[in-house]
Amino acid sequence: IPYLSTHLHCEYPESQQGHNILSMDQRSCQDIYGSLAFLVCSILAVTFTVLPLLKHLYGWDMWYCLQVLWAGHKGYSQLAGTDSQHHYDAFVVFDTRNQAVRDWVYNELTVNLENSNHRRFYLCLEERDWIPGLSCIENLHNAVYNSVKTVFVLSSGSDSGETVNGVIRQAFFMVQQRILDE
Repeated sequence: IPYLSTHLHCEYPESQQGHNILSMDQRSCQDIYGSLAFLVCSILAVTFTVLPLLKHLYGWDMWYCLQVLWAGHKGYSQLAGTDSQHHYDAFVVFDTRNQAVRDWVYNELTVNLENSNHRRFYLCLEERDWIPGLSCIENLHNAVYNSVKTVFVLSSGSDSGETVNGVIRQAFFMVQQRILDE
């Protein structure tokens, strides 16, 4: 390289600006780029090891949190009525076709909880408190979301082939959805 020792001077870093290239310490340039390279490599190493591990262990949780944050960012809020006061202390779900369960709910459970002198509970019952004219699913939704708790009264059928009532099954799914919403 012609004029290497006389005409070539350092321009960067500023602390070495103007010095002859042959006379300066070559590690002075590594001090700046070495720490920067270490920082970048460390961040990349952590990113490529920790993120796949977190995705494997908590993938669904992270996806759900991102969906909630994204919904908040887009301006979505809770459904109207979910913040309001509950009308009932409990919604009682039972098989209305089973006469023994029906008698127990109306003659024992409601009498002891609603007419108690110590503490009165306000119960929501399917045949008594549902609004006539609304569909079953709308009444079920209103009963679940307007009650503090949901009580399932289950009994074993007289024959082993008896299945769970459709209202009970749908109420179970709706209560699960309410838990996820909350």
